[in-house]
Amino acid sequence: MVDSLADATHRFKVHRWHRRARKTTLGLNKLIRAACLDKGETFAYIGPTYKQTRSIVVRDPMMLRRYLPREILRKDFNESDLTAEIVTGSLVRLFGADEPDSLRGIRFKGVVLDEWALQKRAIFDEILYPVLLESDGWCDFYFTPKGRNHAWDFWRRGGLQGHEDWRSFDLAASQSKLLSDAQLAQARAEMGEELYRQEMECEFL
Repeated sequence: MVDSLADATHRFKVHRWHRRARKTTLGLNKLIRAACLDKGETFAYIGPTYKQTRSIVVRDPMMLRRYLPREILRKDFNESDLTAEIVTGSLVRLFGADEPDSLRGIRFKGVVLDEWALQKRAIFDEILYPVLLESDGWCDFYFTPKGRNHAWDFWRRGGLQGHEDWRSFDLAASQSKLLSDAQLAQARAEMGEELYRQEMECEFL
């Protein structure tokens, strides 16, 4: 799976991954790498809410700051508007999906939608997709299933004709080996079978 993910050139990638599979880490690093390679572009990380984005991505020392060495920054990370300005002139900006108006009027080249199953579909359909068409940009969707909602619909696009720009990737806890067999057995016992299948094995229930 890792090799196919690295080789994929599709503009829209949908990642159905289990809890604690380091989805946010992957998304942030992809944005930072893209901002280092492209000049004068804007890239966005969008979490479910602005408060969650600030708490998880900015406040946690093991998240954004860990992957933003000072030598790639033009100036210190701006905590007031959650923006990192890279030496290439590109920006990495952080948003919450609960404030959709903050996304309007910005020309994004690349976007990461984290916990996509918890966000509203209109964020992509009405705001981001038209912008990404104009900029020839890309978007990555990361989520753990929450029933068969819009995230399931987007995940299906990765295998449908007429959606050649789309690719879907799956990572269940039993495949990733990030948790031991003993830890998975404990999780199954404590969470119950149905919740375990959804959160850890990524089933659309």
